[in-house]
Amino acid sequence: RPGEAALDGVRFKVSGIRMAVLRRLAKAPGCPILVERLIREAWEDDPALVASGVVHAQLSALRRLLRSTFA
Repeated sequence: RPGEAALDGVRFKVSGIRMAVLRRLAKAPGCPILVERLIREAWEDDPALVASGVVHAQLSALRRLLRSTFA
């Protein structure tokens, strides 16, 4: 389901797995987080077989979104 996030007063839309990944990263800014942990938190008890690739793709998409928003 779509949602909004804000950083430095700038709002942007995020949803689904991207939102779950962003929420987890926001809990520990600047700290490394294992992809396996992101998978556990995003999919809870039933991770998809392609979860690792999906998480990596969402991280890349978040980086692009943040770069374009704050460039």
